[in-house]
Amino acid sequence: NDARITRSQLSEIEQRHKELLNLENSMNELRDLFMDIFMLVEEQGANIECIQTNFERTQDYVAATNERFKLAARYKKRN
Repeated sequence: NDARITRSQLSEIEQRHKELLNLENSMNELRDLFMDIFMLVEEQGANIECIQTNFERTQDYVAATNERFKLAARYKKRN
């Protein structure tokens, strides 16, 4: 009778151990996914900064070009 209880308890402990190992594996996979997401966000952040810099340069270029067109229009009216 005691042997049956012990075997039953051992089986339950082994089952819980397997479940804990599965949980540990799942947590490791989740950690890896979060690290992948973190790296993607970091990479995208750098890309967004580059896009922002290019946008600002383009705005400056367009503003300077508009001024040149205004000057060209004035010179054309004089001539």
